[in-house]
Amino acid sequence: MKHSFLALFATFSNTNAFNADEPTKPEQVHIALAGSDSSSNSNGMSIMYQTLQDTDSSVVNYGTSADSLTSSASGSSSTYLETYDHLVILADLLPNTSYYYSVGDGDSSMSDVFSFHTPPTSASEEGANVNFAFFGDMGLVNGENTRTYLQQLVDDNQSKYGIKYGWVILSFANPNPTHNHSQLNNKQST
Repeated sequence: MKHSFLALFATFSNTNAFNADEPTKPEQVHIALAGSDSSSNSNGMSIMYQTLQDTDSSVVNYGTSADSLTSSASGSSSTYLETYDHLVILADLLPNTSYYYSVGDGDSSMSDVFSFHTPPTSASEEGANVNFAFFGDMGLVNGENTRTYLQQLVDDNQSKYGIKYGWVILSFANPNPTHNHSQLNNKQST
């Protein structure tokens, strides 16, 4: 059984929404599956985030315990408009495993600890259900209710995986880009 997953994020940021006092603070952290082993099982994760100013390095510290982020991976950054997009790929992850991670410059400016759960292998899925939560535009109004509902699905172990479809557009669709920026930061933990 072969499975393909795709997560696409398009983010347009407004620098007024970033905290100018902490220009290298990671914000808008999001993930997508990346890579597979020789049996076509997903075994990698892309970790992406933004900063107002570039940093000397783009780092993800990670591990299987929130208190022990013993592995580290480095990536790259590029600029888009007035912010910096950082990308780090975690490779050779174990299947069906919870990982915890923090992103940043590897030194003084690191994020909170977030988590994700890797997919099971194709062989272990036969006869088993794998539940996904699909969601799109969470809306300018009542978006928090959707985020809370998605978090409840995760907390109740009803879904470990989410697929976000559609665009995440800041400042163009909303006259208050600071609100959209805050909404993206709120979704980091879901």
